[in-house]
Amino acid sequence: MKLAEEEHVGATPGDGSPDSTIELALTYFNKALKLDQGPRDVKIHSFRAECLKRLKENKQAVESWKRAVELDRQATTYYGNIEPLLAMLLDQCREMSDSEGFQPVVAETATYLKMALSKYEAVSDKVIPALIKKFPEEFLHTAIYFRITKDLGMSRRIWNYVDKTIRGPLPQEIAERKRRIDEDIEECQEAVANDGVQEPRSKDHGDHEQTANSDQSEEGATGGQLLDERHPATEEQREFMPKQVEKAQNTKGFHYDFFVIHSAKDAEWVNYTLLANLEGEHHLKGCIAERDFQLGKYVLDNITATIKQSAKVLVILTPDLLQSKWCKHEMKEALHAKVEEATESVIPVLLKDCEVPDEIKNITYLDARKHLDWEHLLRDIQK
Repeated sequence: MKLAEEEHVGATPGDGSPDSTIELALTYFNKALKLDQGPRDVKIHSFRAECLKRLKENKQAVESWKRAVELDRQATTYYGNIEPLLAMLLDQCREMSDSEGFQPVVAETATYLKMALSKYEAVSDKVIPALIKKFPEEFLHTAIYFRITKDLGMSRRIWNYVDKTIRGPLPQEIAERKRRIDEDIEECQEAVANDGVQEPRSKDHGDHEQTANSDQSEEGATGGQLLDERHPATEEQREFMPKQVEKAQNTKGFHYDFFVIHSAKDAEWVNYTLLANLEGEHHLKGCIAERDFQLGKYVLDNITATIKQSAKVLVILTPDLLQSKWCKHEMKEALHAKVEEATESVIPVLLKDCEVPDEIKNITYLDARKHLDWEHLLRDIQK
């Protein structure tokens, strides 16, 4: 690690150092990553990402910065990781604005933006304004994504940042998008209030403090009360989802390498962290209900068929999963089917603190609450 840092420091921007020096530093960081604590070391991932960026290996740099952001618990260093990650993702949005992969990159950017704002509130003062000034159009697309996926609290919050950062009147097209978001939020508030879930909020769109404090209630209402958890994604929502891998890698004849059982409230992590790694980086073919279930088929039949067609079943353990009747049914179906096959095919992943269900207490789970061991997970899926 020390050798890697010395090579990294010796190759600071503008000093004329050849790429070979950066490549040597990267070699040391890659070796450090294989040490016992390497995968959990924020500095290794961060320095490695910087080397990869300077070598123009942008996709790998993004993945390395993702690991740093997921691991980092220190506010003082977190900004140094989240800012380049968001900047690179926003830059990808700009480069891919006319291509097929544009919407999934926007969704991935929005996911890490939301993670940053929930992890350290001060990100909004230190990072967001600079990003808005540099990537105004791309940043606005994240607000549109949040509206389409019914995360209206985050959508409004992003627009508030834009209003505070961009001086003068908004262009007509952008102002129209903002008006649609405001109408969606008002409609959602009325529906929730009529359902007796919560009191409607004030319609004063200029009250930033009130909006920020209401994000959680809006997200909860739209995520649970008003949406059917196993309802397929709309065509508009599908455009933002990761594209499915065409061919499975397993040699056992299964149509999918893995099927993911998860709560709808954990969909962002599944789509843009789990699938981004397993499908995007390692080209495994996964299955998630909202993207891959066959339309026109009974939900229960879809669940049964998909489990039988999947080499492994990942169960993403969170409090929300334990509250979902569909997730519980999927879990029981998976256990029943895989017991009949006499294979170790169910892999529980503990994402958030919760009580492990009795049905899988005798199965060793992968603890991802602080850090997900991707190599371990990949090895077990491919086994």
